[in-house]
Amino acid sequence: MNSQYQLMLSQAIEAFQSGNTQSAEIILKRLLQVDAKNVPALHVLGLIRALQDNHVEAVKYLKKAVALEPSDPSLQYNLAKALSSIGNEKEALIHHQRVIKLMPQNPEAWLNYGKSLLALNRNEEAMATFNKALNIHAHYPEALLNKAIALRGLQKDDEALALINQALSLNVDFYEGWLNKAISLKALNQNDEALSCFDRAIKINPNKIDAWINVGNALLDLSRLQDALACFEKATDLDPKVAEYHIQQGKILQKIGNLTEASECFDRAIDLNPNNINAYICKSAVHMELKQFESALVCINKRISLNPNIADGYIDRGTALENLNRHTEARDCFKTALKIDPKNAQAKWGLTFNLIHKIPSSLNATNLMRQSFKDALSNLNQWLDESTLPNAHHAIGWRQPFYLAYQEINNRELIYQYGQICHRVMSWWSSRQNFSISAPNTRERIKVGIVSSHIYEHSVWNAIVKGWIQHLNPDLFEVHVFYLSSFSDYETILAKSIATSFTDNLDNLRDSVKAILEKEVDVLIYPEIGMSPLSCILANLRLAPLQLASWGHPETTGLATIDYFISAQEFEPTNAEDYYSEKLVQLPNLGCYYSARTESPININLQELGINAESPILLCPGTPFKYAPEHDQIFVSIAQKLSVCQFIFFQSQEVALSEALKERLENAFERENLNAADFIHFIPWQKTEAFYGLMLKADVFLDTIGFSGFNTAIQAIECGLPIVTREGHFLRGRLASGILRRMDMSELITNNETEYINLIVKLVQDRDYRKTVQEKIIVLRSILFDDLEPIRALEQFLIDRVKVGVDTSHLTNNN
Repeated sequence: MNSQYQLMLSQAIEAFQSGNTQSAEIILKRLLQVDAKNVPALHVLGLIRALQDNHVEAVKYLKKAVALEPSDPSLQYNLAKALSSIGNEKEALIHHQRVIKLMPQNPEAWLNYGKSLLALNRNEEAMATFNKALNIHAHYPEALLNKAIALRGLQKDDEALALINQALSLNVDFYEGWLNKAISLKALNQNDEALSCFDRAIKINPNKIDAWINVGNALLDLSRLQDALACFEKATDLDPKVAEYHIQQGKILQKIGNLTEASECFDRAIDLNPNNINAYICKSAVHMELKQFESALVCINKRISLNPNIADGYIDRGTALENLNRHTEARDCFKTALKIDPKNAQAKWGLTFNLIHKIPSSLNATNLMRQSFKDALSNLNQWLDESTLPNAHHAIGWRQPFYLAYQEINNRELIYQYGQICHRVMSWWSSRQNFSISAPNTRERIKVGIVSSHIYEHSVWNAIVKGWIQHLNPDLFEVHVFYLSSFSDYETILAKSIATSFTDNLDNLRDSVKAILEKEVDVLIYPEIGMSPLSCILANLRLAPLQLASWGHPETTGLATIDYFISAQEFEPTNAEDYYSEKLVQLPNLGCYYSARTESPININLQELGINAESPILLCPGTPFKYAPEHDQIFVSIAQKLSVCQFIFFQSQEVALSEALKERLENAFERENLNAADFIHFIPWQKTEAFYGLMLKADVFLDTIGFSGFNTAIQAIECGLPIVTREGHFLRGRLASGILRRMDMSELITNNETEYINLIVKLVQDRDYRKTVQEKIIVLRSILFDDLEPIRALEQFLIDRVKVGVDTSHLTNNN
């Protein structure tokens, strides 16, 4: 090398060593222009690129240098490290091997060789290289640590932990040591000690992201969502350009229920990487939960454009299209998913349940749909075999015959057919697990488990579960709540304060099964099977000696694992047993303990809602799918008789459903040469206080026919608003009539559609009669509230079935 080149190289190295990489790079590039084979220049430029995290460029320069000087161990060493940095561990191994041949007594060379083997999951070979390093340098903390990592990969967690402790004894401020000790402790389920070690690592170096990520994941495992969220927020603060950190942050926000913020996190991830499929998956899930199906569809279509060969994309697309009432397009999506993955259970379930429409267009369409669904269930049962059963449990609960309940037809046989399929799938899954329920024990108190997704301000909680948790005798019963959600409000806090135990944030099958079995409950009650996927899956397993369902979803479950259905005397017809696959238990009266609400109604500006204060207000508070097509004519007949009136419906979050119902009603009015817009008004969904305020101004409450209301009906009673109901044939159509019968107000219960129409008209036209009815409601309504008789009856039923030796002599004195 001539003197000029030597001077330039010396200047570049001096600049590099002083941290002025920009000046060093300029000099080195000039040098290479005149001396392209200058090995030291190529070497230093490679090191500069590595410092800049541009490892691809680093590899390019270092490979040129190695080709010129293959016997230089430092070149081989740095090239191996650069190759590892771009994930090319196989090629890195070649150069690590050359290094150890050139420097067989260098412990660091053996260490880095072992790290590449670790990255390739070649743990046994990695152990040998770390032992070589330790033979050369017995007190080498990094070698001890990496040997421990290899042991952990071989599932020798206790041995791994011992080596990490040895490394930490050599260097108490060893960041990677504390981090890996925490990981090992977590693997041993020593979670508190693991978190303490993570904290030590963070204190040593709070700017290292891997500790924050690991702490966040550990806290997630412990269901400490807010704490986990703080960790991932710290990670995104440290490096806001990593899309996956924003995605994880968004997932936690979604679990907590902060859906808008979650969506913003996914947007940031997409901005960083517009082709990140995972971000689109997460964002579409949030929009689905928000019932923003058009927005969800945009995300799903983007996912499919990025990778059109994944079945899940078409399954999600089909689901979104179904919620937009585009059933034919949805069906095509499920068919496409099955072509891509012929064994995909969710795609097959999607095809089967695509036949059940939320808003049928006509009674004839309903009947055709039922027959098609029956045939599809038979086809689904035939499709299940040893090749499809292993993954079929993922589809259980994902689609359920929920909307059959809104057809006033005996569904027992159809739902039993469905239940048999579910039981077959979950029996297959259960037989391959290592769990079993405990034999009943003799104990002083009966252990009652309640599995629900609705332990918050919700109709299931208010009508059924709250009374159980508050009033089951604590001297006789333990109440263990298994909450299949993460949303929390003041009612959730109340439940936690009363229950013997409260296990929440259960969002997967294995954790939920484990949590339930650990409590060894005598009785497991599912208040609302059919309203959440996980409750349906769990209900298909035998997790307690006695398993019950109740009327949170007022329909038989069809499940072989549910022994009894808890209902109420006032709700059931004389031949009620014919409609259940379970044994029916009819508790006294309304079968529940319900306390009067303490809402303060707010004054409603009717004009702002488009309601004419001078025209009769007929309140129709049911969700769109509660209105069967065969009853559309009822509204037309009432309008014809009254000439002037307003049917007030409520806009569903699922806009497509409200639009479908509105279109159907418009057609019914048009057939009678009436303009539906003169009578039908859809207003936004109202908060409870506003709904009470509206009921105070309404004239009549129209109970939905075939699928009655309970919470809305009892709220109307609290407001003194007359209810008109046509008593149904099944539990689900007799909730309001049961309330009225309990109040001795059978005059508001009708037996057919003609009586229903005439009574509504009479209440609107005859103000004196309406006032008399209102006054009677106010006098008699107190009988509905704070009724302990159903609770005492439930207690006695459980004692009789569980057969434990408890003193029950005082039960009859608590009514």
